[in-house]
Amino acid sequence: MARGMSPSLHRPSQPAAPRKFRCGAHAWSMPRGSLRRDDREARFGSGLSTVVAGRINFRRNVSASAKPKGGKKESDDDAIDDGELDVDEDFDDAELAEIEESGENEIETDEAFFTGGTEWGQMGLDVLREVLNEDEFDGELEIFSYKVSAERKRIYISIDAVNDKFGSPTLDQLGAVSRTYNTVLEEKGFPDDVALEVASPGAERQLRLPLELERFRDLTMKVTYAARAEEDGAEGTRTKVLDVEDIDEDGSPTFKLADVEENRPQAKKGQGMNKKQRDWRLKLDVGDISKANLYVGF
Repeated sequence: MARGMSPSLHRPSQPAAPRKFRCGAHAWSMPRGSLRRDDREARFGSGLSTVVAGRINFRRNVSASAKPKGGKKESDDDAIDDGELDVDEDFDDAELAEIEESGENEIETDEAFFTGGTEWGQMGLDVLREVLNEDEFDGELEIFSYKVSAERKRIYISIDAVNDKFGSPTLDQLGAVSRTYNTVLEEKGFPDDVALEVASPGAERQLRLPLELERFRDLTMKVTYAARAEEDGAEGTRTKVLDVEDIDEDGSPTFKLADVEENRPQAKKGQGMNKKQRDWRLKLDVGDISKANLYVGF
């Protein structure tokens, strides 16, 4: 210490409180960092997400459970590496601490929009709608789901990219939504102890019927439907991996079997479907479909 210097002046400043970043199945707590813009689209399967507690800052570890859209295997060009999101060169890996996994699945609701009966949950939903209507996003993003865990004081948000073939927003888009959303929430006095998780719907997103049958008709789906629609007198449901062949004016789809391993379990490796499987067709009323998800296969 220099002679005559007060001990209080020499004391180093306290480090900034950790911020949280979430990707795939894991959340990470880390100090402040920076986000470097990159125009490359990140093709994530399980859904990239950022967890925000307090003011947004970004550091990154995005290697966990990042899969390409549509189930294609990652190539070196598609892989997400440390070059896409920059961190400070003096970042200490020891400062990185894994925290608990997402509790979204613990929320017992089938509703896409669930505020948990809380005023702050409703406030967050109203603000998010306001943010996505701003010119910055040009109508390209919509809320796919919004769920509140009152017990955890956490909001789980999925953002839909309406002009993307797979409905998946880019990393830059998720970051922009998170920054703007958090800024507006702070301006409106949103509770500081509520954490936010902003994510993509994921490659195996559940389709909102009937409208998204048309939107994703070029992609393979895993469809659960009433067994009676395929066989008279049958009870319960059946699930098959299907491709849309046609959709009538009234929205009723005609499906064919997708050429995937699940539909040809007896075939030799590399062998396609047989003629009976290729000729199989099933026309369904939308009301016969209980669930449909995009299918990810390798």
